[in-house]
Amino acid sequence: MNKSIGALPVVLGLAMLTLGCDDSPGPMHLIGPTTGDLEIRTTTVGVDFNSLGYDVQILYPGIGEFRHVRVPTNGTITLPGVPPGVYSLMFFDVIPNCDPVLPSPRTVTVVAGDTGTINLDVICAAPTQLAFVSGSGIDAEIYVVNSNGTGTSRITTQVGADVNPAWSPDGGRIAFASERDGNFEIYAMNADGTNPVRLTNASAADYRPAWSPDGARIAFVSEREGNAEIYVMNADGSNPVRLTNQDAKDGDPAWSPDGSRIAFFSGRDGPPEIYVMAADGTNPSRLTTNGVPDSHPVWSPDGTTIAFSRGDNLGNNQIYVMNADGSRISRLSQFVLNGSDPSWSPNGRKIAFTALYCDYFYYDECYSILQVVRTDGAPYQLTTGQYASEPAWRP
Repeated sequence: MNKSIGALPVVLGLAMLTLGCDDSPGPMHLIGPTTGDLEIRTTTVGVDFNSLGYDVQILYPGIGEFRHVRVPTNGTITLPGVPPGVYSLMFFDVIPNCDPVLPSPRTVTVVAGDTGTINLDVICAAPTQLAFVSGSGIDAEIYVVNSNGTGTSRITTQVGADVNPAWSPDGGRIAFASERDGNFEIYAMNADGTNPVRLTNASAADYRPAWSPDGARIAFVSEREGNAEIYVMNADGSNPVRLTNQDAKDGDPAWSPDGSRIAFFSGRDGPPEIYVMAADGTNPSRLTTNGVPDSHPVWSPDGTTIAFSRGDNLGNNQIYVMNADGSRISRLSQFVLNGSDPSWSPNGRKIAFTALYCDYFYYDECYSILQVVRTDGAPYQLTTGQYASEPAWRP
């Protein structure tokens, strides 16, 4: 694990006297400066930004070690006496309604005897909103929260668990699964929780709804025929059609932004892997071959990338991303426990997900929280209290 290098050395570029090999004084040589200065200028524009500043991670050249410094939201700091070379800097503690100007990380070259200056710019917009689940078991309810962590509000109040929130493409309605009338069924309600309408009425569980991009249909998982399979129905609940038919479990449907395909997980070839099929259920194709569970696929807003949750041999999950054809798989989250349920921000720059938090001293005291990770890997934790899960970013 990378470690902080502590305080920076300050090497004074003073003239030094070099003696010859014999006892007589040798010629005098002036040795120039061997270090430079690193100047970091931060500029934040827009609305609803954090006035407390940012944490900047600095990767030192050649030695692969990091140092973290606190920088103001708007201002300049200078680190004197740093070794020359190319430095890489990344922002942390940037709230989710703000974005560092690309590229991130950024690099700057420091030359001995000179100052290397880097401008780190952040643009903030009005907060967007996420729906999420708070609580567990029969006490699970659906809430909404602003992307800067403010404005948490409960929007379901029924007896029985309400879970799996999914926004309609226009952001006006939320589909969800509820056991308020017995077993889990699919419902839809207004964004403020009013006017809930039951859409399915099966003898077995229906859950994990996902709206089509045009808002006309909802894909979901149903166990009505004994095994978990993927179905699609009209947005009013009419005309349910089964799309998959396997002995193994199929789940977590997610529409591509153009509505032509559905990503999902399936155990049909062994451990759960990510697949994609046409929106009518034809031409299923396997994207991952990990050998341990992959689940919760979700398309980026531009349709080029799929985020998903990947397990390991120890049973811990992290958030990964890959190209929509299954190539270039890379891990995005770092050092989290049980990362699951990724959800892209509308601008495609961030992913919210569920993670497990455990007390440092009492490891049996663990609960789920919401985290956000930028696509450059920088994390942020949303403040929504304990037992928060299943985030869904409002379009």
